[in-house]
Amino acid sequence: MEDIDKDRVNAEVFDALGHPTRIVILKTLNKEPLGFAELKKKLGIDSSGHLQHHLNKLGNLIKTNEYGKYCLSDQGKDALFMIKIVEGVSEPKIKETRIYAINRWKMVAVTMVVALILSTPLAYFYLTIYHEKNEMLSSLNGLSFNYLMSIKGDIDTLLYLLEYNNNTDTIICEARALSYSSKTLYYITRNLYHHTGNSKCYNMSVIFFDLFAFINDVSNDEPSKIVPEFAKNKEAFMEIRDIVKELAVYEGVMEIPNTLIGELRTAVDELSK
Repeated sequence: MEDIDKDRVNAEVFDALGHPTRIVILKTLNKEPLGFAELKKKLGIDSSGHLQHHLNKLGNLIKTNEYGKYCLSDQGKDALFMIKIVEGVSEPKIKETRIYAINRWKMVAVTMVVALILSTPLAYFYLTIYHEKNEMLSSLNGLSFNYLMSIKGDIDTLLYLLEYNNNTDTIICEARALSYSSKTLYYITRNLYHHTGNSKCYNMSVIFFDLFAFINDVSNDEPSKIVPEFAKNKEAFMEIRDIVKELAVYEGVMEIPNTLIGELRTAVDELSK
C-alpha cells in the first residue's frame, strides 16, 4: 500500500512539474504571495482558464494564505529547492517572452529528479551531499591560504640560500619544497575550478602549475646549471614572493582580486632558464 502511495506521489509531482510555466509559477510565488489577477499579470498570461489549468496541475505544491492569495506549500518549497540544486542556478527574472524558452530536455531531467527526491528517503541524502559539497569547497578555499603562506616561506628560504649558501644539494632540497607547495596549490585550485567554474580558480591553477613546472625543470637540469639558473631569476622570485604575500591577506583563492592574479601571472612569466 505504501509503494502505491509513493507511486501516486511520483506521478503527481512529475505531472505538476511537467511544464515550464508551472516552474515559473513556483518561482514567482516564492518571491511573494499573489492573487489570481496579480499572478496572471506577472506571468503575462492572457487566458484565465489557461492559468487556472496550471494552478490545478500544481496541486499540493501551492496553497492560499489567510488573505486568499496563492503561495507555496511546504512541499512546493521543497520542490523549488531541489529544482534550484539540479539546475545549478539562482532564480531568473521572469520575462513574458521567455516563459516558454526553457529547454524542454532539461525540464524533463529536472522533473524526474525532483519527483524521485521528494517521494523517497533520498531527500535527506541529497541535502547532505549539497551541504557537504559547500563545506568541502570552504575547506579547499581555506587550505589554499595555508599553501600560499608556504610558498612565501619557501621562496624566502630559497632566496636566502642563493644569497648566502650556494650549495647545490641544499638549494635543490629547498626548491623541491617550493615545487611541492606549488603543485599542491595547483591541485587545490584545479579542484575548486572543477566544482565551481570560477575563472579565478582556473587562472590560479595554470599559474601554480607553470611555477611548479619551472622549478621542477631547473631542479632536474645539469647540477652545474641549477644554482646559476635559480640565481638568474632572483628578482622574479622576489616579485612572486611579494605578490603572494598580498594574496595571503585574503581568506582564499576565490576572494583574491583579478588584478593581483594578473600581476602574479606576469611575475611567473618572467621566470626563464
